Amino acid sequence: MGFFLSKNVLGTIAYLYKKVCKLESKLQFFMTRLIIPYSVLIIVYGLFMTLLILASPHHVDKDLLVVNFSSLVIFPLTGYLLYKSSNGQTKNKSLVNVFLLLTALIFTYYSYDLLKDTSDVSWFDFLPLAALMLSLLFLIIPVQKRQPLPKESGITSWEEYWKMFDTLCNSLNNDNKQIVVTELKEAQKHVNGLTDGWYEFLNEFEKVNNTHNKTFSTEQAILAKTLIQNLKSSLNNR
Repeated sequence: MGFFLSKNVLGTIAYLYKKVCKLESKLQFFMTRLIIPYSVLIIVYGLFMTLLILASPHHVDKDLLVVNFSSLVIFPLTGYLLYKSSNGQTKNKSLVNVFLLLTALIFTYYSYDLLKDTSDVSWFDFLPLAALMLSLLFLIIPVQKRQPLPKESGITSWEEYWKMFDTLCNSLNNDNKQIVVTELKEAQKHVNGLTDGWYEFLNEFEKVNNTHNKTFSTEQAILAKTLIQNLKSSLNNR
């Protein structure tokens, strides 16, 4: 009785883990797609606030001037570093987080400054609040690294094949899917130079893909499918 209960508990934990991984993957995918709109929003907002300050006939506080002119440097750099991070072109995540934090602080100031007078509130006053929330979300939820899409013409060499296989493993590892990576690496051990070893690798690869593909991002799913199809094609042509 205790054995069956333990089995059910483990099954429930495994099911919940898959659901959490799938939700995390979707959130990362969604946040990655928000990078460009977010970058445009903060840069345009910074420029617009500068124009408002320059056109204002009233005295402008020194604090607002400092925050505004700082934003003209920080906002573009935040967007640029965030985009580079999503493409895997920078490994310094701390620098990205520092600029996101500075951006969040600036929008906190803007939100307080615009909303402190509740007698005349317009939709424009809520833009810094929206930008603040997005900045905090980017701090909390890591963006998903974009992977280069496979060539439609297929993989031209085994060296390219294993590079793409490693790219898939690295992408899964970055998404905290170490269990899947371990299973893929175990499947890879079947490759021993003999035809039977390649077929065993293909079978194990397909099993891993069928078990976990619901937790894969779009890029990861395309990459796994391409690797499997190219291996099948190669084995059929032998």
